[in-house]
Amino acid sequence: MVILRIKGKLIVKVFVRNILLGLTLYLLVFDRINLFQLIFLILGSLFPDIDTPYSILGRYNLLAQVLGHRRFTHTVICCVIVSSIICIYEWDIGVSFAFGYMTHLLGDTLTPMGIMWFYPYSEKYYSLLSDNNRYGFEGMIFFLCLVYLFKFKRI
Repeated sequence: MVILRIKGKLIVKVFVRNILLGLTLYLLVFDRINLFQLIFLILGSLFPDIDTPYSILGRYNLLAQVLGHRRFTHTVICCVIVSSIICIYEWDIGVSFAFGYMTHLLGDTLTPMGIMWFYPYSEKYYSLLSDNNRYGFEGMIFFLCLVYLFKFKRI
């Protein structure tokens, strides 16, 4: 977890949440994962945040300032485009990347800002949370993922 303070506001970027949610849901669906699938699952779960200079991948992206956070890279259409390119080379790795990407989008839907699920048809942000429960639900999801992985998957 990386904690940043910008303009007096505390901003918490939970990279672990994106990876943990992706891995947990992947193992619930597929039950096994090899090293290359794991690497691309992690890359997929981090890729949408390439649009912010504060993310692991975004700090190396010169266009991060121009793209705007939670815009195009946080859409299903971007996931389909990038994942399709990867699937051309290796289907299993592309599916892992897409799975990580979609779980990142799902995780961001659990934040008050939400994401644009129906972009480019609509630029409305959809969220399952209000500002009243800012981090409680995310914390609960994070905890349940940890319990599942360590208790039931014996990793």
